[in-house]
Amino acid sequence: MTRIISIPGSAAIEYYNNGGSSFMGGNGGGSGIGMKISTKDIDFIENIILSCSSILSEDSDISIILIEEMSAYFTGQKDLDAVIKIAENRIQKVLDERG
Repeated sequence: MTRIISIPGSAAIEYYNNGGSSFMGGNGGGSGIGMKISTKDIDFIENIILSCSSILSEDSDISIILIEEMSAYFTGQKDLDAVIKIAENRIQKVLDERG
C-alpha cells in the first residue's frame, strides 16, 4: 500500500535527497536516480508550471473511433482510403450528435 505524505518545503527536499530515510526508515541511499534537488530546482519547476496557460486534451470518443478503424488498415483488411472514409463518417456523426 502506498502512503501519501504531506511534507512542507525544505523537509520535502531533505526527504527526497535522503531516499526517505529521515521520515520513513529508508536506507539513506538517496533518491535512487543519482541526483539531489535544491530549493533552486523547486523554484525553477514551479515557475514552469505557473507559466502554463493551456493543456493538450484529446477527445476520447474520436480517439476510440480512430483506434477501432486503424486496426483494419494495419491488419490489411482495408486500404487507407476506405479506413479514412469510414472514420470520417463516424466522427462526423459524433460531432453532429453533440450539436
